[in-house]
Amino acid sequence: MSNLQLTLVALAALLTHVLALVVAVTRRRVEPALIVNLAVGAVVLVALAQDLRWLRPPIDLQVACLAAVEFAAVAIAVLALWGRHRAAFVGSWVVFGLNFLANGLAVAFIFTFKITRLI
Repeated sequence: MSNLQLTLVALAALLTHVLALVVAVTRRRVEPALIVNLAVGAVVLVALAQDLRWLRPPIDLQVACLAAVEFAAVAIAVLALWGRHRAAFVGSWVVFGLNFLANGLAVAFIFTFKITRLI
């Protein structure tokens, strides 16, 4: 992945979060945020499932924690969509905010530093 591709992916993810937030606030509905949470979680989990070397000893705890957080985010979003539990709605907004913050920090990092080598 080149620096330009990484920049475009990060900007697209940030734009998706901004649009979902605007739609959710203007329509007073939580579904756009839940759909973004499901999409982000699914993409991350599929990407992690493509290469399971992080599960072999020694286990990469950072990647394992990322997988656990995204699995929980997907589960919370599904509960909020199906069960209409208030705690799931609150949890989904927390996850949405954390993903939004992470995307914003990634974009700031990408525009601050030129990444010449991606592993």
